[in-house]
Amino acid sequence: MPHIDRAARVSMENLQKALKKMDNDIKALETDLNNSRVPQSPEDLFHETMSNFAKEAREQCDLLHSMFRKMEALYSELAEYYVFDPHKYTLEEFFSDIKTFKDAFATAHQENVVARETEERARRAREARATAERERRDRQHRYKQFVDMEQAQDGVMDSLMEALQSGSAFSRERPRKKANPRVAGAERRAQLNRSRSRSGLTGLLTTRELTNELLSNA
Repeated sequence: MPHIDRAARVSMENLQKALKKMDNDIKALETDLNNSRVPQSPEDLFHETMSNFAKEAREQCDLLHSMFRKMEALYSELAEYYVFDPHKYTLEEFFSDIKTFKDAFATAHQENVVARETEERARRAREARATAERERRDRQHRYKQFVDMEQAQDGVMDSLMEALQSGSAFSRERPRKKANPRVAGAERRAQLNRSRSRSGLTGLLTTRELTNELLSNA
């Protein structure tokens, strides 16, 4: 993955041309070295100086050719795996599309991370607001209970002060004594006897008056 960006800028055609030019240049150097084995003068150090360079250059060029052939083989395997024609769909185009996908995936992933963080902050904010609202309602409920209790106490104190000022707190109505049923019954019998006595006396007087009236007429 870290090499995709650079691979997307590589053209297999340009690499092949560069390797071919390098190979031709090394071959030309090798030809010059073969033609200059015999120094032209005591100061002629071309063969002595460039022989080692040509040898090392050839080794590096051969290594690059080997790597290029390996790259072609791997790209052929990729073409077979993803089912495309490697001659129509170049290596540069392939890695360019892979880079586009990688960048889009990284962007989407970052957007998802930001969205999750935003949602998490929003969730915490909602929970904080809900907690604050519950605490506010609890405080209002406790305050209402306190006010109701204070009002009830004030009402009791007002009633007590009014009773103290009017004196009703010190005047208690005496309870009435219940009538004794035995005494009440005796009293009723006594009244009845007195009534009967008066009736008997009246009848006795009336009889005596009638007798006297009859005797006087005779």
